[in-house]
Formats: sequence, structure tokens, C-alpha cells
Amino acid sequence: MPKYNLVSNVINQVDHKLGSNEPSGANKNILVAINGADSKLERKLSNIYSQFCKEYNFILGYSFTASRIVNKESINQILKPKHVFTEENLFDLNENIKLFDLLICPNITINTLSKVVSCNIDTYISNIIWASLYYDKPVYIDFENCKKFMSHETQNKFIKYKIDEKIKEIINMGAVEIVYPMYEFKNSKSKIFGNEINSKIVITDKDVNGMNKKEELHLPYGSIITPLAKDKIREKNIKIVFDMEAKK
Repeated sequence: MPKYNLVSNVINQVDHKLGSNEPSGANKNILVAINGADSKLERKLSNIYSQFCKEYNFILGYSFTASRIVNKESINQILKPKHVFTEENLFDLNENIKLFDLLICPNITINTLSKVVSCNIDTYISNIIWASLYYDKPVYIDFENCKKFMSHETQNKFIKYKIDEKIKEIINMGAVEIVYPMYEFKNSKSKIFGNEINSKIVITDKDVNGMNKKEELHLPYGSIITPLAKDKIREKNIKIVFDMEAKK
């Protein structure tokens, strides 16, 4: 039995062309990986668009399930994607990975998270996340969907523990957690994209929460670090670096 039939391929090609809009003029690209159902998805995407639309074009990647259950027309209107990829593009991964500068996963599922941390990468989305981490591209993940099953959080302590462990694993692999509605995008040097950290005067514990242990936090001279932030920095053994180029 063939993996993909002719009708499926034709539909995918038409879908790809319909989703491809004229470039905005930006020369950098974000791939937004849509992984499943999420009642907040369109609001999350609007948040992402508002932060990056001036400097980035958008590329959409859909999982097999997401491509069949989300409102793609509405999502296209929000992000105005330059390209749209689906499960069939798994075989174009070598080319796809070259097309974007950073990856955002606003609704990763526990299934995909488990695949990535266990190295069982057999779908388009799990492959694109793995490849992004492997090649050290910035990867931002909202884990809200992972913590719910059929829109409900579990009361089972062991299941909660297992989910938390998988989230810690992918963060240790290089992913950065983002939490809706206050999405903050930081790179591996902990500079905020869009509104760079060099324009941020007060550093709070929330700025430190998404960092890994022993990372470097680059700040402009004159930055104020709150007491709670200092405690977090000590706990995580984070090195503070004051950059001349970050000086206002």
C-alpha cells in the first residue's frame, strides 16, 4: 500500500501554493510549527506576529493531525506565511531547515515532545524540532498543551512528574520555554528578540526563569537586577556579562 496517493499529493501542492504569499521585504524567516488543537492558538499566533512581523517572514509547518483539524484559512490570515509545509514535506527536511532562522512551537503536544527527547523522530514536526536543536537554531516552545489531556490537567502526580521531566530534557537540549500570554523570546545568550535586552533596565526573576544553569546573561551597563532575580542567578550559577555594545 503506497504511503501517499496522487490525490493527497495534489491537494498538498495546492495547499502549499495558496498559503504562500508575497514576501514582506524582511530577509529573515520564522517557522511556526502547528502541532495540534489549541483553543488559544489564534491569539498566540497574533502575539507572535505582532512581535516579529517587521523583521521576519513567516513559514508554517503543520503536523498530520493539525493540518486536518485547525482553521488553516484563519491562521494564514494572521501570519501571512511565505511557505506552508505539511507531513509530506518530511522528505524535504534538508531543504526546509535552510529556510528559517528560528523555530516557534506554540502548541507542542506530549506525543511530539516525547518523540524528540527519546530520539524517536518519525514525523515532520518532531524532525524539524530535532534538526533545529541539532544545528543550534533558536527553538521556542510553549508547553501548555503538553500539560493537558483533552483540555484538562491531570491530578496524577506521577504523570505530572513525567511531563515535567520531559520538558526539562528538551530545555537541556537547548529549547527555550515561552509562556502565554507574556511571550518573551531569548536567544542562547539570553538577549530578547524584537525588544532586545539592551533596552531593558530592570531584570526580574521572570527574565531568569527560562534560562538554563551556567548560561551567560548579557546586560547593558546600568541594568538593575531585582533581589529575586539575583537569588535565581545564584541558584542557577549564571554568569552576568555587561556588554559595551549593549550600552544605551
